[in-house]
Amino acid sequence: MRSHPATSAVRLWQAARRLSGWPRGLALGLAGAWTQINVHNLVDNVYVNNVHLYVGVLLALTAWLTYLTLDRTRAGAAS
Repeated sequence: MRSHPATSAVRLWQAARRLSGWPRGLALGLAGAWTQINVHNLVDNVYVNNVHLYVGVLLALTAWLTYLTLDRTRAGAAS
């Protein structure tokens, strides 16, 4: 099942609101990084040397924070 790119943005925003401490800072930093990439891509070609590694790390961290947020949500609902 493929998800829409906006789904990741919504999940990242939810993570920034639900988490605290350094995970919240990481979520806000990732939101800023994704915003910077998308806005920069409007006016310039962002495809430069090794950008795939940068995007891969951003995707991995976004997925991890989403998992962390869902895990905490499930734990809170179970108790």
